[in-house]
Amino acid sequence: MSAPGVSSNYARAILKEALSPWLESLRTAQRSLRDGASGEADPAKLALALPATLRPEARRFIRLRAREDDLDRLPDIIRELESVYTEGRETPVAQVTAAVEMTSTEREALETTLRQRFGQDLLFEYAVDPAVIGGVRVRIGDLVIDGTVAGRLDAMRERMVGA
Repeated sequence: MSAPGVSSNYARAILKEALSPWLESLRTAQRSLRDGASGEADPAKLALALPATLRPEARRFIRLRAREDDLDRLPDIIRELESVYTEGRETPVAQVTAAVEMTSTEREALETTLRQRFGQDLLFEYAVDPAVIGGVRVRIGDLVIDGTVAGRLDAMRERMVGA
């Protein structure tokens, strides 16, 4: 006889595996749309602007949303999928702050690096703050990785004052 909850754990694992590619594809599409094609209303032209690596079912979904003029719902759809994906467990969130909006290529590189270090379940929130001057600051829970120009200037100021 199975221990209570084991079946539920298996079901969640299957759901997680099924949702993961969808989440990845929809996030990629959202970044692509945000980086240049968001003003495009023609679904055929929009489909050409999406990355070739996008899963076919996600491409069809995006084209359908464009045809029905509700691409603006994509962030909400992604949030809901993430909620289902992370249901019942604490998922780490990387809060990324940069001086300017990061390109999709920069985001993908950062996400790949951080997921290798902190796990594939890591979620990302992006913010723009010109006060960081340049570079990127990442907060994951209590850990802060400060690669900003402002952070380096503050550290240099501390060394000079403390010397």
